[in-house]
Amino acid sequence: MKKIYFTFVLLYFIHTHLLSQSGWFWQNPLPQGNHLINVSFTGSNIVYISGDGGTLLKSTNGGNNFELLQTNTTENLNVNFINELTGFSPGWNGGILRTTTGGTSWEYFQVLLGCTVIQITFLNNSTGFVLLQGINISYIYKSTNLGNTWSLSLGNSSNIGLNTIQFIDENTGYAAGRKNSEIRSKFFRTINGGANWDSIASDIQGNIWSVYFNNIATGYAVMYGSPKILKTTNSCLSWDTVRQGNFFQLLKINFFNELSGYASGYENMLTTTNAGLNWVSTMTMKFIFMKDFINGIALGTAPQFNLIYKTTNSGAGWELVSHGFIDLLWDVDFINENTGFSGYYKRIYKTTNGGSNWFDDSLKFNCQGFCNVESIDFVNESIGYAAIGGGFFAKTTNSGVNWIVRKTGIEDNNYGISFPSKDTGYIVTQYRKYLKTTNGGDNWVFLGQSINEYFRVRFADNNTGVAIGMPNSEQYGAYSVTTNGGLIWTEHNFDSLRFYPNDLRLKSNAEWFFAGYNYTGTYNGVLVRTTNMGNDWDYKFFPNTLLGSIDFSSNLTGYASGDKGIMYKTSDGGLNWFPTYCISNDYLNGIYFVNDLTGYAVGGSGQIIKTTTGGGAPIGIQSVTNVVPKSFLLYQNYPNPFNPVTTIQFLIPAPSPLERAGVRLVIYDLLGREAAVLVNEQLPPGTYEVEWNASNFSSGVYFYKLEAGDFLVTKKMVLLK
Repeated sequence: MKKIYFTFVLLYFIHTHLLSQSGWFWQNPLPQGNHLINVSFTGSNIVYISGDGGTLLKSTNGGNNFELLQTNTTENLNVNFINELTGFSPGWNGGILRTTTGGTSWEYFQVLLGCTVIQITFLNNSTGFVLLQGINISYIYKSTNLGNTWSLSLGNSSNIGLNTIQFIDENTGYAAGRKNSEIRSKFFRTINGGANWDSIASDIQGNIWSVYFNNIATGYAVMYGSPKILKTTNSCLSWDTVRQGNFFQLLKINFFNELSGYASGYENMLTTTNAGLNWVSTMTMKFIFMKDFINGIALGTAPQFNLIYKTTNSGAGWELVSHGFIDLLWDVDFINENTGFSGYYKRIYKTTNGGSNWFDDSLKFNCQGFCNVESIDFVNESIGYAAIGGGFFAKTTNSGVNWIVRKTGIEDNNYGISFPSKDTGYIVTQYRKYLKTTNGGDNWVFLGQSINEYFRVRFADNNTGVAIGMPNSEQYGAYSVTTNGGLIWTEHNFDSLRFYPNDLRLKSNAEWFFAGYNYTGTYNGVLVRTTNMGNDWDYKFFPNTLLGSIDFSSNLTGYASGDKGIMYKTSDGGLNWFPTYCISNDYLNGIYFVNDLTGYAVGGSGQIIKTTTGGGAPIGIQSVTNVVPKSFLLYQNYPNPFNPVTTIQFLIPAPSPLERAGVRLVIYDLLGREAAVLVNEQLPPGTYEVEWNASNFSSGVYFYKLEAGDFLVTKKMVLLK
């Protein structure tokens, strides 16, 4: 009768958002497009790269190429492996994630509730340390059983922010950071494996971000804020500045022997071969991780973080391991299953083989500044249009083989474009103008000035169109409607809801969908729907996500792209939406489905993903979050109406004495009689989903009530058989 999903579990329970086959795969860049965070070297040729959304890559040939692994988690990973199978990553709310299967499964272990895990360091296959940061206080915890349990090692560091910990051997280690009230560097040392830590006085002004000690006396440090490289030869009693200025912030320092080492940070790497006496600046990359003094891996170049580079000459040169482009993509449109288009600055990308390859069609025209291809709209398989900044638009009459770029005659940045027929089209601009053509773009007519700034426009036919955007104040979303071919536009604001629309679809003249988000302390995805041209609106909220784009492949099937690895889908025309996993952990700007099964989505850093299975199977967890909820909340069940199974989600916050009073979730019939008790137990803080199977109940109206201490709320649902 019921199933409870624990989406946030404390103590020592396994925490993994289990993924069925997501149904999405990467097309650009390859091997993947999520934000990458860390590199870990194990063995002679094994390299792991971890990143957002459960991303984990593995190379078995020293980083020449990488395989994307199925990690069965959507948590952001920052993994250090101690061998090929065992690795650790900072978890949420003062915990750690551990894998002993090479990343295919993960366990969650609580260390200290309410803190942030800064660093995890394991000295061998059993002993490790965790550095945690609380509110104006730092802690170091130690484990001697591979992270199963943790005990306090350093806990008297009030008013101190520690950033780094490094052990020379199993007994001797250093921790460093700053004393917050004085902005003075702070060091601790242990010589008995963390049983005791000695505080070391320092006269250095600044924040120590990373340290590396070759032995108990000789060590190096990098300072954040005022970039410096420091060296000590007397166990931190005094420090000499060996390099300062003329480089960006440094985040890490490491030595491979007494003479050779490197320091790296944002687009920086400095190397030394004479124990820090001299430092050489190498070719700049984003984040650099050296296996030894010769070989290393770099992640990304500004401002992208999803490319992989390799060096075999100490960073003097870098070879690109990833494949593809990293341009910011705003829109995507397909004319059939094989041929599609997306755009960026002065260029339109085209594929003719279902996205396996994308070709750059550079639009050579004289435009300075804002010249992005903002939106693309094809009327049929031959004729298509693109809105471009600088007052330009592009047109093709041969399926994108050639594009002719022209000006509209109105000096403004063209944002949204829609052609309901091959000759009649509309453009909305950045600075609040409506434009129209009735001869395929040969001439454009200025229809008037709008109150709001619109960036997307869709027409159901030659007469009925809707534009979405933002008012000048940017407080609430806005939309504008025309029913007479653009002669008159009626503008509206969502005054009762701080709603920021990003995309829209018109299923008919009267039925419209807007996708976006609102902000009420946290960001929540919002889908709004009207079936009577905006006279009434239905709102659906999606906690802890942002909705970027929406598309319907048929009258019943539609998709809305979120972030954090979630894509929403409807199979009943938009009445109810359920979540599925997608592999992109970023915000997706454009989505297009050729049919109910085959679809594409695009976003920043060149992200292009594809599904041929309709996005994969539904999942039980609607909200994927790394934090404990701040308040009690009972959501509307979904689907509603339902037959015969529905899901109810609720939140329990922490810290709260109410959780100890127990939680009851009860179903009542229309006469107030108790029909089913779904939950009646003590539950730790978290997000829960309960599935109710009403196969043995008759059709009708039911109520469900959540009770937890003084908290009580009741909602209505409808069973239709």
